Amino acid sequence: MTLRITKLRMSNFRSINGPVDLDLDAPVVLIHGPNGSGKTSLLSAIEVGLTGAVASMRRVDRNYTKDLVHYDSKEAFVSIACRHPGVSPKPNKLTIKRNGEIDSDPLLNKQQARFYAERSFLAQATLGRLLEIYETSDARGGENALTRFVNDLLGLDALDHLIDGLKPAGHKKRLQRSLPLYADAERHLSRLESVADRLSVEANHASASHVQAHALLAEALKPLNFNQNVNLDQLIDTLLNAMSEESTAVELGALHREVSSAMALLEKATNAGDEDISRAENALAEARRTYDVWLSNNGARFDAAIDLASSLIAGLPNAARAGRETTRAMAREEVAAELARVNARLERDETSRSELNRAVTDLGKAQARVVRLGERLESLSSQSGDLARALSELTPFVDGDVCPVCHRDFSEVSKSSLQAHLSGHVARLSQAATELQEVSAERQAARRAIADAQTAIESYTANVLEDTDRAELVARAARLVEAEQRLNAVEALAATGDQISTEIRDLGDRLTKLRQDREALGGIRRSTVGFLSRLSLPSASEDEATSDVLGRCLKTIDERREAIMRREQNRSTALSAAQKAREVEGYKSETDDRLESANREVERAKSAIKKADKIRKSVKALSNNATAVRTEIVRQVFNESLNAVWSDLFVRLAPEEPFVPIFSLDGVDSGPVEAELKTRYRGKEQGGNPKAMLSAGNLNTAALTLFLSLHLSAPPILPWLVIDDPVQSMDEIHIAQFAALLRTLVKQKDRQVIIAVHEKPLFDYLTLELSPASEGDSLITIELSRNMAGQTTYDTAVQVWDPSRIFQVAG
Repeated sequence: MTLRITKLRMSNFRSINGPVDLDLDAPVVLIHGPNGSGKTSLLSAIEVGLTGAVASMRRVDRNYTKDLVHYDSKEAFVSIACRHPGVSPKPNKLTIKRNGEIDSDPLLNKQQARFYAERSFLAQATLGRLLEIYETSDARGGENALTRFVNDLLGLDALDHLIDGLKPAGHKKRLQRSLPLYADAERHLSRLESVADRLSVEANHASASHVQAHALLAEALKPLNFNQNVNLDQLIDTLLNAMSEESTAVELGALHREVSSAMALLEKATNAGDEDISRAENALAEARRTYDVWLSNNGARFDAAIDLASSLIAGLPNAARAGRETTRAMAREEVAAELARVNARLERDETSRSELNRAVTDLGKAQARVVRLGERLESLSSQSGDLARALSELTPFVDGDVCPVCHRDFSEVSKSSLQAHLSGHVARLSQAATELQEVSAERQAARRAIADAQTAIESYTANVLEDTDRAELVARAARLVEAEQRLNAVEALAATGDQISTEIRDLGDRLTKLRQDREALGGIRRSTVGFLSRLSLPSASEDEATSDVLGRCLKTIDERREAIMRREQNRSTALSAAQKAREVEGYKSETDDRLESANREVERAKSAIKKADKIRKSVKALSNNATAVRTEIVRQVFNESLNAVWSDLFVRLAPEEPFVPIFSLDGVDSGPVEAELKTRYRGKEQGGNPKAMLSAGNLNTAALTLFLSLHLSAPPILPWLVIDDPVQSMDEIHIAQFAALLRTLVKQKDRQVIIAVHEKPLFDYLTLELSPASEGDSLITIELSRNMAGQTTYDTAVQVWDPSRIFQVAG
């Protein structure tokens, strides 16, 4: 029966948002996802389902369970199933409340849970601290986790009980509580030995200091040719009265600065002869003739163009100072800008004139309309609307053809009735009133048009130029166009003139420098005579270069200054050594006397407790024998078993690393065995702690292989390896070797391996390397991610052995 973790179901656990249902029934399960996608949470869910705890979180916070529920949920759910004879076949179901309460028991018992936490599961947070965790001792007898592991593995409880039972009988403090006089003697001896040890250290230090001080004094006196056997007080007085050479050193320093300055001037100066100066003068004369020809042919034309531009634009630079081409370009730019401004003003004047004429025409039309409408209003005003209303009110009083106002019979003047005549007249008066209102509104609109036209006339009139001003602008525009054309025409001339002027200036500067350098070289040559004289050196020969003479002077100065400094340093060193030797002699004499007295007291105290020590030693010998047996057993396991497994695994993953980590027990002859982590250089010499000798990547490899060694060395209670991101800081070679190791563990050791990684290329590589290669093999891959709503999504794939694909892959 294959022993595996087979099923994991979970919901809203740590960073997992939503339900997750995964099949894990395969020899190899690879989990991938970017940082924060939930890989560590998934492995923590497996740990909670199996053991009921998350060890890496518990080490940081004892109340960590309240953080196991996703922050958007009220509770989390975890269920896990496995196939193992010592584990219930039914999957458990754990519900974790927001307050951290877990309502069910884990799947494994305490012994299995401890094995899983220590030997089967390697959390990402634990990997970086694994060496430290197994190396650090705790309060349990001073043993660390490695030693406790071997005790559990070998069943050394009987020896431990024997050692613990004999320890009190051979312990001085317990004996002191039983015998007060022995306790007093021990305390007195301890005080005397402490004093004697301290004085012995002081005496040894004083003796070593005495030897060292006289050796240093002898070494310091050698360059001075002093008598080393002279009294120290006389020697110190002699050294203090020695003559100082400070004034000579100051003079040499000043001379060094002068010679260095001359050397610097010599390096900068050009060694110019008469022929070089003559060539420079001829080149300058030729350039000036070329310039004169340019001036005669083109100077007037260029100046005329610049003068025309200057008459139109104020503030142009001077061509002699700024350069002809620079002056021409600036003038061309200013002329173009001014021409654009003048043209824009003329265009605005033309537009304003056109709009003004249109506004005057609109004003005349509006005024004529107002006159016509006024006349119409006068004709309509005689027909009043009020009269129409009054006549309409008389209609009810008309009876027949007799007028109710004048009582005249209307039939006498018309054949129609009075009632019809009155109604028709009222209708005509009402129509006139309506037309009167419409004409009034139309005249009001015409008056507004007049006001608008008058406003426009005022606005356009302000932008219309006077005829004289317009004429001046037109003339200025023409001159600006002419200036622009002239400036464009002399562009090439200006560039040629600037080029010739620059050449004249450069040739003049070169001629001046050649003349100055020749004068400087002469001055430096004369100064070297003084330097040689002040240094009492032989005069320079005629063919000796000035630089060689100055170099000879600098070398002599440096040698003399160094000799002075050396003598001053030797005297200072000798004086300090003599003073120190005198101080050490007094200290040594005093310390020797105090040590002799303390040693006599110690011998008397030791003699008083000698008999009690014989009894205590016999008991202690028995305890030591038991400890030695225990030590040899543990040493054999560490050196022959665990070291072999660890070394083999580490060399597999890091074959190029010369330092191999080991468990070291060297130097332990008695007492409890304390395993230490060290390294061995190429299997021969022992090195330091792995944290000091290995790189970050190989240190990570050492921790990983230590975990695998401890897993393989213990009985396989749970044949599962669950590792979170184990390839931190590993290079490609380490990863390839790690993949091969995983295949070995799966095929030869029947281990189920569950690995989580965050790098996609690494996931793809492990998927390829760990894919099924024989009958019965299978691989499950799980890829975690999040959707736009932040919920956890996952893709799973199962690969099984397919012999038909062998030749396809090989091809």
